[in-house]
Amino acid sequence: MNPFIFNLHGTEIWSAFLITSNVILRAIASTPLELEMEASAILNSGWWNISDYNYNDISSLCEWNGISCNHIGSITKIKCPCYLRYEKAFHQFSSLKLSAFQNLERLDLWSCGLGGSIPFEIGNLTKLTFLVLSHNFLNGEIPFSIENLGKITTIDLNHNLISGEIPPQLGYLPNLNTLDLSDNNLYGMVPQSLVLLLQNKSEPVNLFLSYNNLKGPIPYGLPPYTLLGNKDVLVPRKKKPIYQQAKILPILICSIASFLILVCVMLIHNATKKKHAKPIATKNGDLFSIWNYDGHIAYEDIIKETEGFDMKYCVGTGAYGCVYKVPLPNGKVVALKKLHGFVAEDPTADESFRSEVDVLSKIKHRHIVKLLGFCMHKRIRFLIYEYMEKGSLFSVLYDDVEAIELEWRKRVNIIKGIAHALSYLHHDCIPPIVHRDISSSNILLNSEWEPNISDFGTARLLKYDCSNRTIVAGTYGYIAPEISDQSCPLKSFVRF
Repeated sequence: MNPFIFNLHGTEIWSAFLITSNVILRAIASTPLELEMEASAILNSGWWNISDYNYNDISSLCEWNGISCNHIGSITKIKCPCYLRYEKAFHQFSSLKLSAFQNLERLDLWSCGLGGSIPFEIGNLTKLTFLVLSHNFLNGEIPFSIENLGKITTIDLNHNLISGEIPPQLGYLPNLNTLDLSDNNLYGMVPQSLVLLLQNKSEPVNLFLSYNNLKGPIPYGLPPYTLLGNKDVLVPRKKKPIYQQAKILPILICSIASFLILVCVMLIHNATKKKHAKPIATKNGDLFSIWNYDGHIAYEDIIKETEGFDMKYCVGTGAYGCVYKVPLPNGKVVALKKLHGFVAEDPTADESFRSEVDVLSKIKHRHIVKLLGFCMHKRIRFLIYEYMEKGSLFSVLYDDVEAIELEWRKRVNIIKGIAHALSYLHHDCIPPIVHRDISSSNILLNSEWEPNISDFGTARLLKYDCSNRTIVAGTYGYIAPEISDQSCPLKSFVRF
């Protein structure tokens, strides 16, 4: 036994005992108190229909839709309840008291019908690694308290009404690898800290700032595609080199001439080699299939042509993935839609991916986008389509120059083409197909301004031998008025 104890007087031993007991009791009582605070925050938010659950004790919350807990019953993950997402109910984000969830790691509230501003208390979620609030009606500014999220890896706030300047603190988050602030009302200049974030990371950082009101020159080192749709952003011009000493010019001319001769020799050699070489079939395996072109295009070929999905080939981004423009060796150009890594793990996204493959592989129409191939793997998933040079109807209508070029005769032809495609889906397909989300973002235009319906992730096949009922799906402003939520004060608009 420790001889130090024998040297203590009776009063000192009793005081030490009381202090130790108090510390132990506080440690034991803290966990139930935190659980009660979490339960109170969930119940008072109004996001869950309490009548649908048998709420007996705190632990039963872990079985509610969209809630996950750790081994002691503390909430670690909150997703938007599925019925809230489909019913499109409107709630204030602040109605969920965030400060109660000290162990929260994932907050996934995309397309939840949330309004109001992002609460300042979000900075108290120090264990948060995944934050997705996209496709809501959030306004106000991004709170500076977000700098306290030291473990955060993903922040997705796209398709909201967020205003103000981009907080430079976002660029100092050490573990951040995905930041999507596109389709908002942000203004001001791009913080230099975001450029440093791209340069200091050993792994690629997904940064999307498109379709805001940002201005100023593109910072050096920031890819231009990240700022698409910001009309006041200036693309820097490359300065032509000025040679002040005349003696450098002869050396430069000789070097250029030598290089051109070498290139010509190599081109002639390669052309001769290809002419006499026997065609070699590329590998295909069971990961990738394609039907429209002669032969097979292997998974390795796609990786090679995109340089491992380098972002310089990216022409657009959305909530679920990025779209790449891929030039193929045979001269064709295709569009490749690659799902984000965290989206591919979502069962709902998996169902949408398989539905689009299933539907597009069974139909063929001049005004429906052609699916040329797909890759379905646990680590990577992408779809390959015929490339549409003009992009989406949404982007054309919101571009002042292209909107003028899209005169009324072309607009009428677009309407006719979409009508023919819908008639084909509803009356000429067996079984009939219902798209459920015909919006301007899902109508693509080729070089001749001909429309093509795309994005069949929410499409449904109707069976003749049974009744068919589907949940409400689609984009605000395009859903039929009789089934859309009339309580929502904010709808999407179309410039058509």
